[in-house]
Amino acid sequence: MRDCIETLSMRSLNVYLLTLVLIILLGGGINPASAQNYGTAIGLRMGYSVGLTVKGHLDAEKAIEGLLYFRSRGLGLTILYEKHADAFGSSDLQWFYGVGGHFGYWNKDRNLNAPVFTEETDVIGGVDGILGIEYTIREIPFCISLDYKPLLNLFGTGEVPRFGHGGALSIRYLL
Repeated sequence: MRDCIETLSMRSLNVYLLTLVLIILLGGGINPASAQNYGTAIGLRMGYSVGLTVKGHLDAEKAIEGLLYFRSRGLGLTILYEKHADAFGSSDLQWFYGVGGHFGYWNKDRNLNAPVFTEETDVIGGVDGILGIEYTIREIPFCISLDYKPLLNLFGTGEVPRFGHGGALSIRYLL
């Protein structure tokens, strides 16, 4: 598998991951006319890794979220299925939790002039969980969320940590 991965250029892998995010963004199967908090939102996710977040509500309680993030000279994609519920009696403040999966690569070599795919490149994939709270401000229209996201890497090359976790602050514009 390492030989196959090494033959991929960074550009082709980035194009593949960006295409998946665009599919989510275009809202396949998302119905903004239903009674959920909002239809689709796109924004920034800032935590241990930094990247883009796109969330689309399937109905009042279910959403799909895609995360495209950059970390350690690498790129990752996470897709999450989330359940939402009102928090403290407010429909603008919601708890959410969910599960999903991730795939990506990162380079342990901190030399920014080094090639991306080297002996120091790890290709990873696994399962994720998420638990958080989100506040929607319809008047602006934005939403802000804070979450905790543990993960378990099921495969990888090199010295990939098996378990990881982190939190993030996400700010999204409501489309």
